Amino acid sequence: MTATPLLLIVSLSAAPPATRVVVLPTQFFDPGAAAPPAEVFDDALLTAIQQAGAFQVVGRDDLQAVLGLEKQKELLGCDELACMAELAGALDADQLVAVKVARTDEQWTVTAKLIHLRGTPEVRNRLTEFVAGGATELLRAPGAFVPRLFGAAPAAPLA
Repeated sequence: MTATPLLLIVSLSAAPPATRVVVLPTQFFDPGAAAPPAEVFDDALLTAIQQAGAFQVVGRDDLQAVLGLEKQKELLGCDELACMAELAGALDADQLVAVKVARTDEQWTVTAKLIHLRGTPEVRNRLTEFVAGGATELLRAPGAFVPRLFGAAPAAPLA
């Protein structure tokens, strides 16, 4: 009697494509000497978004590489949803994150919005955080607020 080899076929399905998130350069308002360099804050923000889920994150350097300088200035200075949709179209993005930071009294005020760009653009979430302390505390803030921006359960308030 001969043994018949058993053929095992495994179907490997490709993982769904990651959501592409464009992160606009953070706008700092009157940061003074206490602020970290904008590029360092943006890197902390990009890292927090990357760690929050299966996202393909597009940041400042990527924007500069893809868009011409004049087009970038035109689009990044715009706060209208239609303009954001145009930026998303240029980068084939699903979502866009815009963050503003201001020094108010003895704390930082951070505002963020998440805009869904496929179909009709709409703001999916907004949040405001108050961060006590200096530059180090501000650099830690994205790790706390980004999961909530993308819909995770609220965390303890930042001190």
